[in-house]
Amino acid sequence: FLKDTPEARRYLQYRYETVAAVIREALDRARRADPTFLSYYTMNLREVYALERYPYGAALDLLPPPDIAIATAFQTSVDRRGAETRFYHAETVKHLLAARPREGAVAVLAATVYDYTRNYNWTEAYRWRDEVETLLPDAVVDALRQDMAPYELDDAAVILPAVSCIAHGARGVAFFGDEKKEALRELFAFLGEIEPELAGAKVPGKIVLAASRISEDAWMLRHAPQADSRSDFSDAMMLSGCWAQPANRLAWELNKNAAHSLGFRSTKAAVHALIRSGLPFRMRFVENLLPEDLDEAHTVILPFCTHVSDEKTRILREYAEKKGRLILFAHQGEYDETGAPRREPALAGRRTLFFRDEACDVLGSPQGIKRLAGAVGWPFDVRVRSGSPEVETAWLELKDGGRALFLINWGLERGKISFDFSRAGDVASYAVPDAREILPRRGTINLPPKTARVLVFHPLASKK
Repeated sequence: FLKDTPEARRYLQYRYETVAAVIREALDRARRADPTFLSYYTMNLREVYALERYPYGAALDLLPPPDIAIATAFQTSVDRRGAETRFYHAETVKHLLAARPREGAVAVLAATVYDYTRNYNWTEAYRWRDEVETLLPDAVVDALRQDMAPYELDDAAVILPAVSCIAHGARGVAFFGDEKKEALRELFAFLGEIEPELAGAKVPGKIVLAASRISEDAWMLRHAPQADSRSDFSDAMMLSGCWAQPANRLAWELNKNAAHSLGFRSTKAAVHALIRSGLPFRMRFVENLLPEDLDEAHTVILPFCTHVSDEKTRILREYAEKKGRLILFAHQGEYDETGAPRREPALAGRRTLFFRDEACDVLGSPQGIKRLAGAVGWPFDVRVRSGSPEVETAWLELKDGGRALFLINWGLERGKISFDFSRAGDVASYAVPDAREILPRRGTINLPPKTARVLVFHPLASKK
């Protein structure tokens, strides 16, 4: 049934909307039964953690806003497929916040703290059928065995992902698991120091990344491969208990599913590129975009937008004509939301910057990431620059007009970060958790390996 036909497209949309309708009805019934009922959403990190994506969507663009919390569950275990795995936690937070939590809602990061390679023989999961051995060279099989060998979680694997999530908009963390109690105590002591500063803090709105769920799903439907026992797309792999890291790694090694997940990979590439560039951004779904979402925006990025409705086209065009600029990759809204082709792309225009290549191709190299950063510019009054690709920087806007600047060194070497608050006016600034001594308006900080710091600055007029 996974074919690009009008019937298949309608069914996919029907299934997606039905899931959201069932959840909405359950929430309404719960509220009628108990007016004090509070809702929250849970999203497993694997949905955006994976190299690939499963074709049922999260329905976050259709669900009502949660009352109190958006929750995500993830494992703090290290993924050895590459350095970009450190961005997966923040990426999940961005997707969850795109679901429009109500004002004051809390994003809770719930994490297991254990090394699950001790509890399951992942190597054998890769080899769950004899045919796998014949498809993979011995060197690859040996690499898989090494990847899944038991290892010790270090404290940084607990602390740094949580701090990164706070930096990108999460508003709390909750852990379950018996390991790394000392690391958890250190983390909560750290968060306890910065919590008073973060009341009412928000992610800056100068840059908005608009992800199109319909475009991703429609592309997946059109390019779905024939599922087989070696594909991450396969029910057999998922039902066999191999649907997490092993299935994804196997799909990656066999170059499976590359075509059908193009939309997901392009969105992920744009998210990672902005994080790597130290550019704070908000994420929204095109399908529930409102004009007020773009009130503060200097730039709106659409990494993969093949399908867009007339209503959302109008919002985006008006923004481009009156306020800022659109950046698009490879696609400019060639179809409406039902899949009907347009005579002309909906979002082509003079006030757009159009990259002809797919976002995942453009942003797959440091040069491409620099091109995007150059196109966006630096529309902020705070400047921060890191000389190391292992150092992540992000910041939140505080209620009094100040900033909380997060510095996270994921690497094994000291990281040097330069900062400049001089354009923000007269400010008083200090570092947490270091002694709260006043910092200069511009300077450098040497950050030890696998540590995090927060630089807080307030307008002097706001300080007592």
